[in-house]
Amino acid sequence: MADIGKAGSDTPGPAELTRMRAYRLGRVQQALRDAGCAAALLNDPINIRYATDARNMQLWTMHFPSRYLFVPATGPTVLFDYRDAEHLSAGLETIGEVRRAVAVNHISGGPQVADRARSWAAELADLLGSRGPLAIDRTSVPELTALRESGVEVRYAQDILERARMIKSATEIACLRRSISVAEDALTEVAEAGSRPGASENELWAILNRVNAERGGEWIETRLLNSGPRTRPWYQEAGSREIEAGDLVCLDTDMIGPYGYNADVSRTFLVGTGRRTGTQRTLYALAREQLEHNAALLRSGLTFGEFRDRAWTPPDGYHDHSFGYVHGVGLSVEYPQVPPAYEWRTPSYDGTFEAGMVICVESYLTADDGKEGVKLENPYLIQHGGSEQLTSFPFADALDA
Repeated sequence: MADIGKAGSDTPGPAELTRMRAYRLGRVQQALRDAGCAAALLNDPINIRYATDARNMQLWTMHFPSRYLFVPATGPTVLFDYRDAEHLSAGLETIGEVRRAVAVNHISGGPQVADRARSWAAELADLLGSRGPLAIDRTSVPELTALRESGVEVRYAQDILERARMIKSATEIACLRRSISVAEDALTEVAEAGSRPGASENELWAILNRVNAERGGEWIETRLLNSGPRTRPWYQEAGSREIEAGDLVCLDTDMIGPYGYNADVSRTFLVGTGRRTGTQRTLYALAREQLEHNAALLRSGLTFGEFRDRAWTPPDGYHDHSFGYVHGVGLSVEYPQVPPAYEWRTPSYDGTFEAGMVICVESYLTADDGKEGVKLENPYLIQHGGSEQLTSFPFADALDA
């Protein structure tokens, strides 16, 4: 189980976490039954974490497949983990048995990968028996080939897991609040350190990592912190550029905090004590208008199509690089992702916002011929008749209209 650092008044207790784990595993198993699958094989460490709360080198195993989880539609799970790693899942009632994993990858198996895959598949086929299809979130060609040779019917599991993860329990919301409070502490330090010229983007981004680690968080998903001319277009990673007076600094926390929950908050602030420019004021006002308009639409029962049609549209001259979609969030960015109509360039799926979902509303605004951008984002808990904003971190007074 994870060590989440110093406990506070917003820290769920052991009994609450036990109920949360039971809720999450129950959601997965019910979703498997609804999909007509006998079991799931989970390789994605985020899905393993959701189903059991077991973690072990999550970033490493995202690109080095070496641990996996067998989840039957009914009955106890089997976690396949590194040798001598059994202690990491000790005390987790969501795990019925721990076995040594067979690592089906070239680094571990070299030219014997196919043989390893057949051994791996045989053990899973034995666990599955004749109960029915096996849903898999992600796999490799040798693994898929070996499973088919063993007569296992394979189905896609990620859609099943996304549906299971979509509705949060009360304790999950408490964990999210805890993670968001850590992100807010980090944002406070970043804004203070960035209020004066001279710090580099890397130095500011390092604050997010330090505060998160000190308070029991886990990692930062992206390097989305940039300044001045590097605020446009978005998706420029933090670098060595030193911030200057009058710069905008944009950041997206993308913070996997305590309990593994994603605190996804974006803010933009002004460096120095000088006045904002007219362009900066306009961008910031438009970004706030977009975020607040789209957030006000959220409620249980609203369809994705209705959101697309009613979502805020930027004025002419602010379309080329701006965006304003919404997306789910939990242990990571999750289903759904819904763009507004003006961004709907490719076919999109429909669905319905439901109570218990947590949705992030994003806004990035820049002029088509501009040199700066503004990024804002808040997470919201969907409720009957509306939503609740889960962060109280303020907007930038120096930029507000």
